[in-house]
Amino acid sequence: MARSTKPAIHASSIKTFDICELKWANRHLEGIRIPAGLAALTGTAVHGGAEVAMHSMVESGVLPDLEVVQDATRDKFKERLENEGVTYRPEDKVLGVAKARGKALDDAIKYAGVFYEDIAPEVQPVNAERKFRVVLEDQPWDLIGRWDWDEATSLTDLKTAKSRYNEKAAQGDTQLMAYAVGRWVNDGQLVEEVKFDVIVKTKKPYVQEVCASVGEEDVKLFLERLAIMIARIETGLFTPAAPGAWQCSEAMCEFYNTCPFGARKVVTSRPMSAGIINQGDDIDY
Repeated sequence: MARSTKPAIHASSIKTFDICELKWANRHLEGIRIPAGLAALTGTAVHGGAEVAMHSMVESGVLPDLEVVQDATRDKFKERLENEGVTYRPEDKVLGVAKARGKALDDAIKYAGVFYEDIAPEVQPVNAERKFRVVLEDQPWDLIGRWDWDEATSLTDLKTAKSRYNEKAAQGDTQLMAYAVGRWVNDGQLVEEVKFDVIVKTKKPYVQEVCASVGEEDVKLFLERLAIMIARIETGLFTPAAPGAWQCSEAMCEFYNTCPFGARKVVTSRPMSAGIINQGDDIDY
């Protein structure tokens, strides 16, 4: 079978589309890339350490030494910082960017230790950082992604977060469902469970496990949702985040300061009043 040449939606981007279609279009259609903040850089670094640990366990069944995982975390932090840079938030500048950057690296290494002590020993991975592509035969787009690790009947996504997740966060989550579909299509087996392993970044970090069962009906609903997303993309019209949405802020969106629906609050299209009729008594409600 010939390799698909269609454009593809990345599993990790679907949630962005749900929150703000305009942000998704800026990133994934226009290719506009603005460096993420230190919190995202910290999360990426922790994933770098976890990836080394999981690959070792898949290949040899042995968890490497803690120092190996921490070194990989440090290397990933420095690599991403050098290659992509970082956007400093106002609070980083108050602290001093050098100190903020150093603290973020120290935090990443600390969270890698939490992963090593509290998550890795409980895992028996089958695959680590497995890439996939699902060819959607009746659609102009495909689905691609890479999950963190899977076990015989489950699939896990590692997260770092400032606070606990909702206990139902995994149920129907689009990113987890995309991974489940990728596993099903590539390996012929639908996992029974998907979950988040969340390293909660409190003063004393801890791990929260958020799980959900998966069935064929969940897959059907996900694919229907994905089809709607694709139809929206094909129109070329993208809705911004809802007014007042907490994700529409400088801290959560790299486009906030230049977006007409963000800090600028300037809409260049014609005034809505030009297309609104007078709703008088003759209107039949």
